[in-house]
Amino acid sequence: MSELKIHSLAVGEPVEYDWGTSGICKHPVDGPLQVQKTGIEGDGQADLKHHGGPDKVACCYPLEHYPYWSKRLGRELSAHAFGENFSLEGATEDRVCVGDIYRCGTLLLQVSQPRRPCWKLARFHDQKELTLWAQESGKTGWYVRVLEPGPVESGARLTLAERPYPRWTISLANQVIYAKQPDPGLLEEFSQVEALSESWQENVRKKLVGQASSDAERLTGDS
Repeated sequence: MSELKIHSLAVGEPVEYDWGTSGICKHPVDGPLQVQKTGIEGDGQADLKHHGGPDKVACCYPLEHYPYWSKRLGRELSAHAFGENFSLEGATEDRVCVGDIYRCGTLLLQVSQPRRPCWKLARFHDQKELTLWAQESGKTGWYVRVLEPGPVESGARLTLAERPYPRWTISLANQVIYAKQPDPGLLEEFSQVEALSESWQENVRKKLVGQASSDAERLTGDS
């Protein structure tokens, strides 16, 4: 089974900016911190409709992506610049799958969905195209839910305990959800991934309905 290292752990409460309130600014801590099914000790989100909740307890982001972003943005970026709780080593979107279960001592985490970069990431870095760049590059990171609570600290290792959906990497999930004309078969298959978060299941259902409507309109036009 593969193993990931938590390069560093970070938390933070929402902060007021001139463009709004956000919890994107995370501060590294050594820990240990308690991770519950409702959140991480010392962490908070401003917009609970789109962030946090049982399907998105912690945001994970590959440390390996920061040289790319430092070059693209023209300034040095380091761990947690994208607001992640876990800055990970040894994990990228093409090596992590929706539904993956990782153990760290008594803590049991499950990958629930790709991170959907929002406008606050762009405002935080004062680069209006950054949200789109993250989406187009596939360097989004992902969220995890908590199956069994427990403590975590910087330097800890996450051991893969189970991989129920080996086909559905975070990369493939991103490709399907952001495709202008997604493959209907892939969408249908994706809709069967029970470990997918509730919000992304809803996105997939909407795309399936939209695909069916487009197909019906095309058939009507051909008749």
